[in-house]
Amino acid sequence: MITTEERRAEAVRCEARRRRAAELTEDLRARDNTEARALLDAADRGDEEQTKALLAQGADPRYVGIRGATAMHMSAKTAVTKLLLAAGAESSLKTCSKQSGASYGGPPVSMGGNTPLHYSAFSGHDHVIRTLLEGKANVRAKNDNGDAPVDVAKHAMHQKIVRMLANPDEAVSKARREARDKEKAATAAKDEEERLEKNARRKKEILHRRSVEADAVRSAQASLRAADEIRERSRVMLEHDEAAKLAPLKHYPS
Repeated sequence: MITTEERRAEAVRCEARRRRAAELTEDLRARDNTEARALLDAADRGDEEQTKALLAQGADPRYVGIRGATAMHMSAKTAVTKLLLAAGAESSLKTCSKQSGASYGGPPVSMGGNTPLHYSAFSGHDHVIRTLLEGKANVRAKNDNGDAPVDVAKHAMHQKIVRMLANPDEAVSKARREARDKEKAATAAKDEEERLEKNARRKKEILHRRSVEADAVRSAQASLRAADEIRERSRVMLEHDEAAKLAPLKHYPS
């Protein structure tokens, strides 16, 4: 039978453990408030610009947060994943397990031992999976439950990802073909845009030339009219002057 004193002593011990856990959590949060933590947040939001800026400032892409996840695990955007891979992030690193959690500075709780492929397979981020496969991610890595990424995709009912992970080489080839097609389409679009701009410039030049020529013709015609008017006024004045000279002689017999 548990006595009242024993209950009180256990309550005191529980309170002490609770305070210690709170202090540890607060300490972990304080030590985790770094550029690397900001990188985790940026990757989680899919903020490409901030991710690029933080990596340029020296944030470690291999940094493991208090829950055992890296920025690569958090990334749900292809561009962010490519930036992290280019910066040296590991594409097959597992989140901490119960045995390894403490070594990451976090509480000794199981995070499943999942790789970035497991995360993306569960979330349905097929484009991120293609990028990870191009980065040589291990498709056969298993989490603490013994599930490979393809098993996680099956549980999450992402059939497209199941097909991708069942034949990763074909998925990589398809990704590369799509990238080439996209690049060709972008090049063709750029060429078409340049062609349209060139045609627009040529049309503008033609219209300008025609306008200049029309102005020149109008100016020449105006000059001709002015010359004709001057000649006509000169003729009238000459006739008037001649008549004025002959007027005094009309009274004399011829």
